[in-house]
Amino acid sequence: MQKEFQLKASIIIPVLNEEKFIESCIESVIDNTNDIEKMEILIVDGGSEDNTVERVKRISSKFKNIRLLHNPKKITPVSLNIAIKESLGEYIVRLDAHAIYSKNYVNKCIQILESSSDEVGNVGGYIETRSSKSSVFSHAISLCLSSIFGVGISKFRISKPRKREFVDTVPFGCFRRSLFDEIGLFNEEEPRNEDLEFNQRILKANKKIILDPEIHSTYFSRSTLGKLFLQQFDNGKIVTNKFRGKKSFHKPRHFVPFIFSSYLLTIPFASLFQNFYDPTRDFFSFYLIPLFLYLILNLSFSFLIALRNKNILLFPNLLFVFFIVHISYGLGSFFGIFLREKKVSLKVFLEETFPYKSTFERRHFGFFTNLIKFIALRVAFLLYLLGLTANALTISSIFLASFSFLFLYKGIINESIYSAMVGYFFMCIVLFTDFVDGTLSRINKTQYKTGEALDNLPPDIIRVGSILLFGILSENIILILISLISAIIITRYIPETVENIKKDRDWIKILIGSRMSISGLRLISLFFMPSLIFVTFLFPSFKVFYSSFLVVLYFIFSFTWLILSLEDKEEKN
Repeated sequence: MQKEFQLKASIIIPVLNEEKFIESCIESVIDNTNDIEKMEILIVDGGSEDNTVERVKRISSKFKNIRLLHNPKKITPVSLNIAIKESLGEYIVRLDAHAIYSKNYVNKCIQILESSSDEVGNVGGYIETRSSKSSVFSHAISLCLSSIFGVGISKFRISKPRKREFVDTVPFGCFRRSLFDEIGLFNEEEPRNEDLEFNQRILKANKKIILDPEIHSTYFSRSTLGKLFLQQFDNGKIVTNKFRGKKSFHKPRHFVPFIFSSYLLTIPFASLFQNFYDPTRDFFSFYLIPLFLYLILNLSFSFLIALRNKNILLFPNLLFVFFIVHISYGLGSFFGIFLREKKVSLKVFLEETFPYKSTFERRHFGFFTNLIKFIALRVAFLLYLLGLTANALTISSIFLASFSFLFLYKGIINESIYSAMVGYFFMCIVLFTDFVDGTLSRINKTQYKTGEALDNLPPDIIRVGSILLFGILSENIILILISLISAIIITRYIPETVENIKKDRDWIKILIGSRMSISGLRLISLFFMPSLIFVTFLFPSFKVFYSSFLVVLYFIFSFTWLILSLEDKEEKN
């Protein structure tokens, strides 16, 4: 197309309330770019309420290659896509208004692309983070956002690379126009992670991303506590808000603050749990070990950074800033789990999440199962109205499943009917929520691998935990090992067996391997576990014998499942 080659490059800068930075940003691009007259600068305003637009108009009156576009939706990826569609350049350079750019930033990016094959999809450089104010606290923020303890292993943030290398993402990248025809535009459903998601699509297209040490920008960090907290909170919120819906493109480091914040929120409950459950044991001190480790790391990094910058006043500021960055990001991730879109009516909810007009139309399921599903659909709708997502429900079920075995073990060992029944009650709640969370995930009309694995985890914990509990109660090391082997086999081969078994199989295969029998936890939850509790309190002397019997029984079941799976694979081949 002729339009693609009217100009050498289109430099795109989305803005929203950037009056303090937009002029210095544009000036750095114009002053530091050779042949700027052969390029265009597209400024896309997302509805700024300050003097951003006026300042852009003032600069554009001096330079005819600056165009101002408008984005009524205010979302960054929308701004980027508007500019790409309006652009005339052969190369697309995506910049940020909150930064200034080094000498020949744009030219070097284009030169690398021109000298590389089509397998290179993106070129960028590293970021030098500076404080936007001269205060010690503002300086501490910029140092935190340049530290591995503050932002994790992010190569373009923490230091200048020694040589050109291939990476998984870069900021402020440069792309060939043809790349957007190949993999599409920026994802408008990722309002704060559009760059990360786009770079993942580049990698999936078998292309490479280059981080060059000669290319760098200076990014100005937030200067106040409030702005820093809101920025990190929003960044964390995006990590978990769409966790169930597609394969996650976030790295493990993105979830560390969420795990840490969740841990901090459980500390008061851990204290109450010890006082209620066993005040004589110092469980709470053990539970605080991760917090002590965090404090040691925070003190160490804060002291070393302050020492390196020869300013002891940075030390207390860094201690506080590190904590604020981690906790605000983590709380944002925690809050993101509960975010929901606009609510629908019960009728629409059922139509979108369940393929039948009534649960009792499912003739191949029993009355009891259909009744449970009927109740679960209504409970799912209630939780949907309250804003609870499938992620939140499933994660809660994982914790609840763990506590159920603590109470079951304690109750059976100490012959406490109260603790055992509480544990069994928790187990039943976990199994019931397995009916509910799938419905909540389907209301999003999206499914993805991470979500499916997460969805199956609570019942897997119940299944595997029950078998291991039987082994522990048998008080025999060999039976404990057998129970562990059985649990591993069942966890590995149940999905394949359930998937491959057909209705016309003989009764043994249907009994042992079908979804409606053992693999559906029917025997564990409705017979074996209640009967174990019953035997414990009515016939205590038979407890060990009965547990041993269950271990042997599941050992037989597990190898039957293994044989069925191998037969199914052989028949399929």
